Amino acid sequence: VLVTHDIDEALLLATKIVLLDKGRIVQVGSPLELLTEPASDFVVDFLGRSDLGIKLLSLETAGAFARAEVAIDGPGLSADASLREVVSFMATQRVMQVNVIGAEGAHVGVVYAADIFSTAVPGHAT
Repeated sequence: VLVTHDIDEALLLATKIVLLDKGRIVQVGSPLELLTEPASDFVVDFLGRSDLGIKLLSLETAGAFARAEVAIDGPGLSADASLREVVSFMATQRVMQVNVIGAEGAHVGVVYAADIFSTAVPGHAT
Protein backbone atom coordinates (compact mmCIF):
# COMPACT_ATOMS: atom_id res chain seq x y z
CA VAL A 1 0.00 0.00 0.00
CA LEU A 2 1.32 3.41 -1.00
CA VAL A 3 -0.44 6.66 -0.20
CA THR A 4 0.41 9.51 -2.57
CA HIS A 5 -0.97 12.64 -4.14
CA ASP A 6 1.46 12.28 -7.04
CA ILE A 7 -0.78 10.80 -9.72
CA ASP A 8 2.11 10.18 -12.13
CA GLU A 9 3.84 8.09 -9.46
CA ALA A 10 0.64 6.18 -8.76
CA LEU A 11 0.04 5.47 -12.45
CA LEU A 12 3.61 4.24 -12.86
CA LEU A 13 3.85 2.04 -9.75
CA ALA A 14 0.33 0.81 -9.06
CA THR A 15 -1.51 -2.24 -10.30
CA LYS A 16 -4.66 -1.00 -8.59
CA ILE A 17 -5.57 2.53 -7.50
CA VAL A 18 -8.19 3.54 -4.94
CA LEU A 19 -9.11 7.19 -5.46
CA LEU A 20 -10.67 8.93 -2.46
CA ASP A 21 -12.54 12.22 -2.15
CA LYS A 22 -13.17 13.48 1.39
CA GLY A 23 -12.67 9.95 2.76
CA ARG A 24 -15.07 8.30 0.30
CA ILE A 25 -14.03 5.89 -2.42
CA VAL A 26 -14.66 7.50 -5.80
CA GLN A 27 -13.16 4.82 -8.05
CA VAL A 28 -11.09 1.64 -7.82
CA GLY A 29 -9.24 0.25 -10.81
CA SER A 30 -6.03 -0.23 -12.71
CA PRO A 31 -4.22 2.84 -14.02
CA LEU A 32 -5.55 2.03 -17.50
CA GLU A 33 -9.12 1.74 -16.21
CA LEU A 34 -8.95 5.08 -14.41
CA LEU A 35 -7.57 6.82 -17.49
CA THR A 36 -9.93 5.24 -20.04
CA GLU A 37 -13.06 4.79 -17.92
CA PRO A 38 -13.12 7.58 -15.30
CA ALA A 39 -16.14 7.31 -13.00
CA SER A 40 -16.72 11.06 -12.75
CA ASP A 41 -15.47 14.53 -13.58
CA PHE A 42 -13.69 14.50 -10.21
CA VAL A 43 -11.58 11.53 -11.38
CA VAL A 44 -10.81 13.23 -14.71
CA ASP A 45 -9.80 16.45 -12.95
CA PHE A 46 -7.71 14.61 -10.35
CA LEU A 47 -5.86 12.66 -13.03
CA GLY A 48 -5.26 15.83 -15.06
CA ARG A 49 -7.88 16.54 -17.69
CA SER A 50 -5.48 18.31 -20.04
CA ASP A 51 -2.94 15.51 -20.32
CA LEU A 52 -4.85 12.23 -20.00
CA GLY A 53 -3.54 11.15 -23.39
CA ILE A 54 0.05 11.81 -22.38
CA LYS A 55 -0.50 9.78 -19.21
CA LEU A 56 -1.89 6.92 -21.32
CA LEU A 57 1.34 6.94 -23.33
CA SER A 58 3.27 6.37 -20.11
CA LEU A 59 1.59 2.98 -19.60
CA GLU A 60 3.03 1.23 -22.65
CA THR A 61 6.56 0.59 -23.88
CA ALA A 62 8.30 1.05 -27.19
CA GLY A 63 8.96 -2.68 -27.30
CA ALA A 64 5.25 -3.46 -27.24
CA PHE A 65 4.66 -1.22 -30.26
CA ALA A 66 7.75 -2.13 -32.27
CA ARG A 67 7.20 -3.70 -35.67
CA ALA A 68 9.64 -6.56 -36.23
CA GLU A 69 11.46 -4.86 -39.08
CA VAL A 70 15.04 -4.29 -40.18
CA ALA A 71 16.68 -1.22 -38.66
CA ILE A 72 16.08 2.08 -40.39
CA ASP A 73 18.56 4.93 -40.72
CA GLY A 74 18.24 7.07 -37.64
CA PRO A 75 18.13 7.06 -33.88
CA GLY A 76 17.08 4.34 -31.49
CA LEU A 77 15.55 4.01 -28.03
CA SER A 78 15.39 1.24 -25.47
CA ALA A 79 12.53 -1.24 -25.72
CA ASP A 80 11.72 -0.25 -22.12
CA ALA A 81 11.17 3.41 -23.03
CA SER A 82 7.57 4.52 -22.53
CA LEU A 83 5.56 5.68 -25.51
CA ARG A 84 5.56 9.08 -23.79
CA GLU A 85 9.36 9.08 -24.07
CA VAL A 86 9.16 7.87 -27.68
CA VAL A 87 6.79 10.68 -28.68
CA SER A 88 8.95 13.26 -26.92
CA PHE A 89 12.05 11.90 -28.66
CA MET A 90 10.31 11.93 -32.05
CA ALA A 91 9.25 15.53 -31.51
CA THR A 92 12.71 16.74 -30.53
CA GLN A 93 14.45 14.76 -33.28
CA ARG A 94 11.76 15.61 -35.84
CA VAL A 95 11.35 12.00 -36.94
CA MET A 96 8.29 9.80 -37.48
CA GLN A 97 9.92 6.47 -36.64
CA VAL A 98 12.50 5.20 -34.17
CA ASN A 99 14.58 2.03 -33.93
CA VAL A 100 13.94 -0.03 -30.80
CA ILE A 101 16.89 -1.58 -29.02
CA GLY A 102 16.54 -4.59 -26.70
CA ALA A 103 18.23 -5.21 -23.35
CA GLU A 104 21.22 -6.91 -25.00
CA GLY A 105 21.76 -3.99 -27.37
CA ALA A 106 20.29 -5.76 -30.38
CA HIS A 107 17.79 -4.14 -32.75
CA VAL A 108 14.29 -5.51 -32.10
CA GLY A 109 12.15 -3.39 -34.41
CA VAL A 110 10.84 0.02 -35.36
CA VAL A 111 8.14 2.17 -33.74
CA TYR A 112 6.15 4.44 -36.05
CA ALA A 113 4.27 7.55 -34.90
CA ALA A 114 1.29 6.46 -36.98
CA ASP A 115 1.04 3.21 -35.01
CA ILE A 116 1.10 5.03 -31.68
CA PHE A 117 -1.63 7.46 -32.67
CA SER A 118 -3.85 5.01 -34.54
CA THR A 119 -4.21 2.75 -31.51
CA ALA A 120 -7.05 3.74 -29.20
CA VAL A 121 -5.77 2.11 -26.01
CA PRO A 122 -2.24 1.20 -24.89
CA GLY A 123 -1.72 -2.54 -24.86
CA HIS A 124 -3.55 -3.02 -28.13
CA ALA A 125 -0.84 -2.40 -30.70
CA THR A 126 -1.63 -2.80 -34.40
